[in-house]
Amino acid sequence: MTISELAGRYRLASWRRTDGSEPFGPHPKGVLTYGSDGQMSVMFSASKRVPIGLPLDELMEVKSRLKRPWTLLGSGLIGGLKRYIDGVSNFMAYSGTYEVDGTTVRHHLDLSLIADWEGTELERSFVLDGDSLTLVAPEGDILVWQRDS
Repeated sequence: MTISELAGRYRLASWRRTDGSEPFGPHPKGVLTYGSDGQMSVMFSASKRVPIGLPLDELMEVKSRLKRPWTLLGSGLIGGLKRYIDGVSNFMAYSGTYEVDGTTVRHHLDLSLIADWEGTELERSFVLDGDSLTLVAPEGDILVWQRDS
């Protein structure tokens, strides 16, 4: 398999673990792009995330107050903070470069929602069957993607 054969934009159809659980629920959303230039990016989320319900200026205020969390008490912003944390914990995104070696793809992360992952490599085995791409992580996650037409 080559980069040019894998290149394209895919939508997430399902994400299951080998134990049958679905980390982001039964209908996760996601977009995966493999560029013909070796660049990649992926974003995926639970299908039913709760809106944060704060305008951008209030969300930024919550963020600045996290340095002094006691200032959030009595501010009415605690509920928004909880929804923000819930929203972030039900979302993942990263980008970087990728390489293909047979039926293995390696993602070299330059940027990630989880800062600890930056500079790391994620390896996945894969099967490309027509427009269906199945990625399998060593931990047992099985993600099925459908190529956009």
